[in-house]
Amino acid sequence: MHIEVHQTSKIYKQRTSKKVTFDSVEQAKDFFLTADAKKCYDDFSARQSWQLTPDKQALHWTIIFLFDPDSNAVPHSTQWRDKKKEITDRDEWFVHPNWPIIEHDAEHLF
Repeated sequence: MHIEVHQTSKIYKQRTSKKVTFDSVEQAKDFFLTADAKKCYDDFSARQSWQLTPDKQALHWTIIFLFDPDSNAVPHSTQWRDKKKEITDRDEWFVHPNWPIIEHDAEHLF
């Protein structure tokens, strides 16, 4: 039995005064996130939702992890956090120089 847990939502906003207007979610993900960061989302989150904000200048996302209460395996949320820390410690989570301003209290997309 798996339970969905640890739902997280954030918005990545551009830091520059001259903002890029994104044509797609993929373009925004490529603007903000390195390949390793995107792989971390894909490897460990059970469900993801990504969308552009209405002005198409920021990236809003929600992820959720599965938890198996009958397993002794390391939860995916813990694996994601540890892998994210490893990538962040190498300063390779965000694409340089596109470090976002992060809105942490974003509405969940699902």
